[in-house]
Amino acid sequence: MASDLSNIIKNEIISTLESVLSVTGSVDDVILVEDGNMDSDQCIKVNTNLEFSGNNSSWNFFIPTTTATKFEYLMLGGIADLKDSIDDEITDAVKEIISNISGSITTSTNAQGFDDVSGMKFSLGDSGVVKCSDEGSDGKLYKFLFKLNDEPLVLYISFDTIM
Repeated sequence: MASDLSNIIKNEIISTLESVLSVTGSVDDVILVEDGNMDSDQCIKVNTNLEFSGNNSSWNFFIPTTTATKFEYLMLGGIADLKDSIDDEITDAVKEIISNISGSITTSTNAQGFDDVSGMKFSLGDSGVVKCSDEGSDGKLYKFLFKLNDEPLVLYISFDTIM
């Protein structure tokens, strides 16, 4: 793939989180995880399928427990107690956020007019709670270090080899 989508991905993750969660945010670093291991025990895995220029790609978002519970807490305006484990409501909140992020990435990428990723569309695939240590990456796994209201959080995205 010739087009570099890295800045689009970083920008759309933060702008979507800021918009959906009513917070300020920043991506501090993106690190290629060489060994495929994630630092968290449990996370929510959300598969996103992308179609563009006659190609298909699969991205897996991995949202660790700490980040997932914070997402749901902020979506509710911070009026409930912050949970310490993932439940169905948190999983639904994370799926909605990943859907919004994927839609923003798709819209922004299409607006760039790249020849090799034109007409990008996404659909959400399977999702669920997984043990992060069991989820190696067949493609490229990246750790996104970001802050929401100055609180450090982490999410991971695994890109298949086409990306």
